[in-house]
Amino acid sequence: MQKKVWALLLAVVCLMTMTVGTVSAAPQEVFEYSITVDENGDIVPYANSISCGLTNASGSNYYAWASGSSAGSITVSVYLYKGSSQINQASKSGTSSATAKTSTMTLSSGTYTVRGYITSGSGTDSASRNYNI
Repeated sequence: MQKKVWALLLAVVCLMTMTVGTVSAAPQEVFEYSITVDENGDIVPYANSISCGLTNASGSNYYAWASGSSAGSITVSVYLYKGSSQINQASKSGTSSATAKTSTMTLSSGTYTVRGYITSGSGTDSASRNYNI
């Protein structure tokens, strides 16, 4: 009788070990990649980089900026909003990198949003930051 109990216990442990091993061997994540190919058949890297901000020039005077980089020709744009109203914008084109800056403005207290965009042969990317003045 004791041998049957041990054999049954051993069979249950083996079955549990195989089940746990099967579950833990399942793939964790699936990655999907896409590439862009130019007219010469060369792979174009998708490597747009964009950042933006609001800089205090002096006192209550501020300017918004966006800086971007990517391979080839790019256009960087920056937009400054107070609430949902656009109050200033600027754009700058370049090769490999560019920085767009708005004119300096006197800003009253409130919540402002700076949105930066980069457009290149690899597509368009954006960044956004909120500021309380």
